[in-house]
Amino acid sequence: VAVVKPVRAAERAGNVDQDVCGPRDLALTCRSDQQKNFRMAVISARTPDMSNVPKLETLSVDDYLAGEVLSDVKYDYVDGRVYAMAGGTNVHNRIASRVLIQLGRQLDSSPCEALNSDTKIRVRRQSRNYFYYPDALVVCQSNPDGDTFQDRPVVIVEVISESTRRVDEGEKRDHYLTLESLAVYV
Repeated sequence: VAVVKPVRAAERAGNVDQDVCGPRDLALTCRSDQQKNFRMAVISARTPDMSNVPKLETLSVDDYLAGEVLSDVKYDYVDGRVYAMAGGTNVHNRIASRVLIQLGRQLDSSPCEALNSDTKIRVRRQSRNYFYYPDALVVCQSNPDGDTFQDRPVVIVEVISESTRRVDEGEKRDHYLTLESLAVYV
């Protein structure tokens, strides 16, 4: 998975302390140790050859979730490692939007709801944690409103492109299919 350089919004706003948060190239402000750990893990994943950047072997789930709250970039979490998600093309976004609209219409008077690609899914597999952002999903038993992820999707939709095919049809699909709640994977 290619790690994409995040937006420099924090640098433009001048609100990142380089000594506390590391290089000024991530769009988040370190307000806690968890967020600092998230930031440093992202920097470490992107810059493995820089000797002055602390190397974190893994990032805890709590640190990942805390860092995601402030980040302008979405990251998949793969057993302690974070990978920036690239934005989709217009065609990709058009397909995902149409799928989401159709799912929403079909679920109109149902206890289930369709959610977009801003909602991540947590997969727990063999005492390991993974968080992925599918293009659309349906849940019938939603996590609490304060959570930033869902544990029990019944439908997951991934719009496949050449650049994401290997991960989407390999690792992600394999992990999604271990979810007991999942009825449909598209």
